[in-house]
Amino acid sequence: MRRGTVLLECSLSPVAAARSILRIPLQAHAAGHLSILALPQGSFALVVGQGKSMVHRTLRLNLPEGNQLLRLSFSWDCEAGLARFAVEQADGQGFVTGALDLPEPMALESLTAFPAMEACAPEEAALGFLAISNRVEPVGPLPGLAARTFVGTPFGPREVSRLRIGDLVQTRDGGQEPVLHVAQRIVPGLGSFAPIRLRAPYFGLERDIVVAPHQKIFVSGAAVDYTFGCEGVLVPAGYLVNGQSALPEPNLPLVNYAQALLPPHAVFAASGAWTESLYVGRLRRDSEKLAATLLAGVRPTLLPEQAHLTPPVLKRFEAQALAEVA
Repeated sequence: MRRGTVLLECSLSPVAAARSILRIPLQAHAAGHLSILALPQGSFALVVGQGKSMVHRTLRLNLPEGNQLLRLSFSWDCEAGLARFAVEQADGQGFVTGALDLPEPMALESLTAFPAMEACAPEEAALGFLAISNRVEPVGPLPGLAARTFVGTPFGPREVSRLRIGDLVQTRDGGQEPVLHVAQRIVPGLGSFAPIRLRAPYFGLERDIVVAPHQKIFVSGAAVDYTFGCEGVLVPAGYLVNGQSALPEPNLPLVNYAQALLPPHAVFAASGAWTESLYVGRLRRDSEKLAATLLAGVRPTLLPEQAHLTPPVLKRFEAQALAEVA
């Protein structure tokens, strides 16, 4: 493979000493190994040895305390002269990237020989899934609506993936915001990508929608006011799963997610529910990180600088408490 990505998702607590997470033996014309290690103080290392050559990169991601769900990826493109290691939080908000000297092409038979891989699971780690792609996969901000989700516009509902630059979407404050870009990505339906079905008529939905676990839904009502003392809160869809109003959507090996980028970080209508738009913060200020994301090809003049939404974002235990009184 002259181009591709190896992506590992795992749940990890801080480690006191270097611990191997994954080791893939590399065969064919350049025998060696591809290894990912967890290091103390939130650092991670990638080592790729092929024949007599070896490249490595260490990255540190500032993480909150406690167990974290992370994605670790190695991407390469021999034609483009690209090799990149990336560590990101599963919600796509916090991430770091680092370039490496370009290795040899990867042997496909090595990357798909799963029984030969050493997927280590130290006490501090719980491995989620391993995926191999024949493309350089982006990192960072991740769209969270199924591509065929209908969103509200002044001219009626339209599929989010069919929105174009300049189209207007209706926001919860009664206004309209122009679409700057529509991010779209196909991912495996596993781990933090695994789709959630939100069922109508809950959450104000007119029809069921499928979303990613990180996609935040605006929830309001008497129970929210009573429990949290505010008009509304944002809840990641993964925290809403209860077997009735929200449940896992099985049997989707691949999921096509899309999301609209608006000038502000906003809440807009999706089949009657209120969902957040794509959040990019001040990403445009870091050209290296921007180049690794889905927004790499967007004209810089179209990229906004966004502040977070004002409604509080619930933690998992808070969402559970809300479900008990709702």
